[in-house]
Amino acid sequence: MLLVFVALLRSTTVWQGSSSLRDDPDAYAQLAISLANSGTYGFQVEADQVRPTAFRPPLYPWLLSWLVADGKVSVVGLATGNVLLSLLIAALAASVSNRLRLAWPIMAGVWVTMDPLLSRASQLMMTELLATFLGLLAWWLWLVLWPNLPTCSLDVKNKNYRSMPQWFALYALGLVLGLSILARPTAAVWFLLLAACMLLVGCQCWKRRILDSVTVSICVLICVVPWTLRNWSQLGVPIWATTHGGYTLLLANNPSLYQHFEKNGPDRNWNVERFNATWASRGIVDKELLLQDEYWLREPSDTTTTESAPSDRPTVQVHSLGELADDQLAYEIASQTIRDHRGTFLLSCLYRTGWFWALWPNGVGLVTATAFGGWYFFIFAYALMGVRKAVYERKWTQPGWVRSWLPGLLLLVSLSLVHSVYWSNMRMRSPLMPCVYMLALLQFSRRSSLKIGV
Repeated sequence: MLLVFVALLRSTTVWQGSSSLRDDPDAYAQLAISLANSGTYGFQVEADQVRPTAFRPPLYPWLLSWLVADGKVSVVGLATGNVLLSLLIAALAASVSNRLRLAWPIMAGVWVTMDPLLSRASQLMMTELLATFLGLLAWWLWLVLWPNLPTCSLDVKNKNYRSMPQWFALYALGLVLGLSILARPTAAVWFLLLAACMLLVGCQCWKRRILDSVTVSICVLICVVPWTLRNWSQLGVPIWATTHGGYTLLLANNPSLYQHFEKNGPDRNWNVERFNATWASRGIVDKELLLQDEYWLREPSDTTTTESAPSDRPTVQVHSLGELADDQLAYEIASQTIRDHRGTFLLSCLYRTGWFWALWPNGVGLVTATAFGGWYFFIFAYALMGVRKAVYERKWTQPGWVRSWLPGLLLLVSLSLVHSVYWSNMRMRSPLMPCVYMLALLQFSRRSSLKIGV
């Protein structure tokens, strides 16, 4: 019944927003088409020439490349893929909730299907659904791997020795975490936190815990190293993430935005016009000028292209220094801004965290804001009550309880921390929303023990 509900609801949602599936705001379709036609991951600069790039992580464009037909990404194929990912997300959310022994686990699947952010993501060519699916799959594998505390024994005849499904889950967990990084590099922080926690939880033997952490790390490297070597070969730099990180750091830490914070507090209506005008001039002015606040705070010329709202995507500019130089310059300017305004930087981290956990999108009408705000207000309220109940009942003292929740909670923490420094909006919290819904279910749960077995 859950899958039927998800299929009907999400198919309707995708059909209603099918026109948005043709949009390519993050250039994923361009990369997919180039990869499908030429075999090179890059942007087409001439009819027969493709420029290699590392501007976007490779996993999502690679998947889209399988949907390319007649020189474009198939809308039908993309819509079908989004519905399929929605079905997998709902099924995994219900399964993880069941393994956590939560009341009404099916509600986790229903809620993630009704989630406004994930519903909107199903109408777009973006990575939210893929990242959410990989996050839930990693959590499910974690619970298969550690349904209880195995003894430390190298004797395979011992009944407590790790079963074959658990060995499979160990290797698969590392591969899924590696794929998560290739889908969204912010998952690297999540992986590092999980790898560190694996040294503290899991097997009773410290040697086995170290082996598990190393094994997962090697599997992650199996996924990430080929991408890094490819970038080293084609771009001359061993880039493990993307060349987009500098821009997103600068977008969140520039003199223009800091001035907005100092004058208007956490208000999200930042006029990005001045930022775009200054960044567009990066190829025709001296770098020392770009490191000065005064240059960023000057009034833009009348001929400058403007935007009505800030974006985490760089506008198409003619004055570019090149992909690698742009990324390095953006990091330098952002780092200089942070050093010159340490107090504002700390305050801006709080503001960006507020943007990350906002109840409604910026710049929408009253009806949309009320619908979003009402939904998330009650969900967040129940999640907080669920946390309060867990603390009151001292669930952290129960064997395996904290261990079982680590993937979800660490994803919540890692994304919140990353986007407190880098550019932030509520869309970027989509992958952690299943954890929020499961925390809300804690409020209704009476069962406290973990489900044993795989």
